Amino acid sequence: MSERILGGKGVNGEYPGILVAALSYVRSRLLETGGFCYFKAWGSGAPSILDTHAAILSCAILNVPVFLRPEDKTTTLDWIGQRFVVEVAGDDVIALWHLSAALSLLGEPFPGSGQEMLFPFLSRTAHHFLQDSQRKRLFVDPDRLFESRLAWNRLADLSGWKGPRIGPYLFPDRSEMTLLDHCFEWEFRFSRWNGADRDPPGVTPSVSLLEWEHPLSGYVLQKGSTATDIGVISTGVLVQKRLNQPLLFPTAVINWVINSQSLSGGFGRIPGAVPDLCSTAQGILILELLTGAQNLFSRELFEKGFWWFIGAH
Repeated sequence: MSERILGGKGVNGEYPGILVAALSYVRSRLLETGGFCYFKAWGSGAPSILDTHAAILSCAILNVPVFLRPEDKTTTLDWIGQRFVVEVAGDDVIALWHLSAALSLLGEPFPGSGQEMLFPFLSRTAHHFLQDSQRKRLFVDPDRLFESRLAWNRLADLSGWKGPRIGPYLFPDRSEMTLLDHCFEWEFRFSRWNGADRDPPGVTPSVSLLEWEHPLSGYVLQKGSTATDIGVISTGVLVQKRLNQPLLFPTAVINWVINSQSLSGGFGRIPGAVPDLCSTAQGILILELLTGAQNLFSRELFEKGFWWFIGAH
């Protein structure tokens, strides 16, 4: 697949050059300390957990190595392992999800075994997502509650956790749901938990993104608006491809993504924005899903559970 994307000819001969430039941008964001950071050129020496996951995912989607030298991979794995231990101790489930996904994409085991580290973490943190009925408070910052629940559920899926699960989050005001809200709620129901209040394994819940589709960008965040970004668009494409549903405006999506690429090769969240690694991973994913030959690696990515939306959550 790397030859098809990086050396073959795409539609109008455009896509190989676009993806070569994106790959060059991703690799250039590697820091000497081991992780990746999108604003490396601005003098930062601090790797980012999200950026590292996004960089590794970008190369996994293209099915090419993220590291050109073995020593670079070793340094990054050492950094991820150190961060992994820190985040387990600190109960930052969002950070731990990104680190675990990055390791899995690299085909590497988690530091320690699941039994020694991840499973005890999931068991210990499950109560954070429940309300203390006596004191009427939450164990997690309310502003991060939904994102933390989502990350906890993804981590449970990724690690093969068989223990109790937190229930799906249901948005109380259905009329105000964004496309992301809709897709994240559906993700809870689609995950691999055999619970009474989720769809049983093997049953694909019906979902329609029709109200969020738009002829100018493919998808919008709010019904009836034109506001969008590459994260919103990638989520819509990802869900509809995952369900084998046709897209109404694939050409608009591709053009929007192409217009979001900067001279550096990276993609910004909207056309003209500063490029970043998360947006670049989203742009690469969109192009692979819509132009890749039979989406061979995308289906493999789905089956391995790595298709969940790559974003701040």
